Amino acid sequence: MIYLKLAYLFVKKYWKIFAMAVWSIGIFVFSRKNNQAAMEALETRKKSYESQIKALEDARKTEIKKREELTLKYKETLAKIEEKYAVKEKELSIKEKKKVKDIIKRAEGNPDEINNKLESLFGFTAAD
Repeated sequence: MIYLKLAYLFVKKYWKIFAMAVWSIGIFVFSRKNNQAAMEALETRKKSYESQIKALEDARKTEIKKREELTLKYKETLAKIEEKYAVKEKELSIKEKKKVKDIIKRAEGNPDEINNKLESLFGFTAAD
């Protein structure tokens, strides 16, 4: 019984220490429950972010593939246009040569008439 009285006096004198101990144990138990919920929430967010990142990576790969296809199509189309342009330019230059020969034949040595007809045909003057 004497031990109980001594314990009571000790607790009465140092009650703040015991109150802090009980408070700390209560906070530990309470925060442990919340800690587990927070860990679960963080894990759920992590999985969500990983799925979003995967979706973005897939979209990026698709975008790159489409861009490469469009670039290839652009290059092919440009090559076709350049080829057609070269053919048309050659045809046009042949036609222009024929027109110039025809003008020279019709003018029969009259340089002023040749100059005037060439100026009207090609849109430039002899002084240019």
